Amino acid sequence: MRIFLITIGLCGVTIAAEHLAPLTSSFGQPQHQRTSMTASITNPTAKAAIEALNAQDRKAWDALFAPDATFADDGNEGSLSNFTNGAFGKGRERFTRIDKVEHDGLHVYGQLHSDSWGDFKVYFKFHVADGYITRLEVGQSNH
Repeated sequence: MRIFLITIGLCGVTIAAEHLAPLTSSFGQPQHQRTSMTASITNPTAKAAIEALNAQDRKAWDALFAPDATFADDGNEGSLSNFTNGAFGKGRERFTRIDKVEHDGLHVYGQLHSDSWGDFKVYFKFHVADGYITRLEVGQSNH
């Protein structure tokens, strides 16, 4: 980490840049928090998906899914495309906290923030084959 010193005027006030606010994403979450938040997710595909969602990187998210991937929301079959459009569109969804990870890193539970719906506890359950997500199940959680 580089530390820049700024001296102001003749009074010798010095500010070390490391004490200033960290560089944040457009969602107010420091870069180091976005990556450390996903440290407990051991499955690389699920981890990449959560990181893509949190970074609002639609291209990275889309690249993780098999062409015929399926989707369910609270147990109801739905459209992965519609979910993705909402999560990366007006909803700008992202995890603000990961509470637990289970099933070899494929089931992620945490707090999600949506600009459309607010904050709530959720689960994301990934089904992965050959490095691609073949099914995503999401829903509200009581964890």
